[in-house]
Amino acid sequence: MKTFLLEATEDSPLVYLNADKGELVLRGRSYKEDTLPFQKPIIDWLRNYVQKPRPYNSFKIELDYINSASHQMVLSIVSELNKYFILGKNFEVIWTYQKEDEYMEDLAQEMKEMFDLPIKELVLV
Repeated sequence: MKTFLLEATEDSPLVYLNADKGELVLRGRSYKEDTLPFQKPIIDWLRNYVQKPRPYNSFKIELDYINSASHQMVLSIVSELNKYFILGKNFEVIWTYQKEDEYMEDLAQEMKEMFDLPIKELVLV
């Protein structure tokens, strides 16, 4: 399976999905208002990848800022991973944010309450 890469733009984050490593990365800022065209290829890639995933898979969310539409997009992607986790696939989310960023901390807590898969917080000083 091919690696999926979307370079960051002015209003969207970098997306890096590496099947060989079981590594999924979302990094940067997301100001997108219409997120469906952005998230659809990510979800499609995941649905294909989950047929033969690596033994361990991490989804690293390293976002400096997201608007409300992008917030829903991230929740949709994590929800998709949560389905696979419930079916026995080994996925975890690593949510990275700055120590003083209460909004991103709150989003991590929200996800922990919503989903079954492990969500680890990595707080940057």
